[in-house]
Amino acid sequence: MAKAGRMKRKVFNVDERLLDALAFFARDRKATLDDIAGEAFRDLLKKHKRPLSLKAALQESARALPANDPGPKRAKAK
Repeated sequence: MAKAGRMKRKVFNVDERLLDALAFFARDRKATLDDIAGEAFRDLLKKHKRPLSLKAALQESARALPANDPGPKRAKAK
């Protein structure tokens, strides 16, 4: 699991059946609901190709610029 930085709290409204299913799933995996939710949110961001941090966003944007990509190989003139 990734190193946790500063933690913030957020309240979500969740259907009772969904919460029961998540609690049962968490118990099966010997994890907490926070662990399950964190994993789900990280997977969602990864699925939609969204960075987790500013550093990752900057690295990704630097890779997307054509100036940073190697150009086509040129044949040597004789």
